[in-house]
Amino acid sequence: EIYTLSLHDALPIFLEDGKFVGIANVNNMDMKNRTFSAGIAINEEHRRHGHAFTAMQDLFAVVLGLGFRKFFCNIQDDNLASIALFKKLGCVGEGRLTCMTQNGRDMLIYCKILGR
Repeated sequence: EIYTLSLHDALPIFLEDGKFVGIANVNNMDMKNRTFSAGIAINEEHRRHGHAFTAMQDLFAVVLGLGFRKFFCNIQDDNLASIALFKKLGCVGEGRLTCMTQNGRDMLIYCKILGR
């Protein structure tokens, strides 16, 4: 079975002072294979402060507790900030999908086995 959270189920990300900084969402939840993907968007003025890293670590802890074991995401090949974030989170490159965007960019597949 595949479970997908819709956009209205996106998880808001707040600072301790209550300031909204962005959203994270979980997609492609495959209970049979215990895999999922996720996306994150941080408002421009809050980028490069570690909020995405912390939010993704928290998200990984929650889904690991639900029994999921493998995370994957697709990142446009010129999105260096996202590539750096997911590498820092321990993700590794597992593939490349060529000409996947409207502007002809490739998508990189990054994955992480949780609990390692």
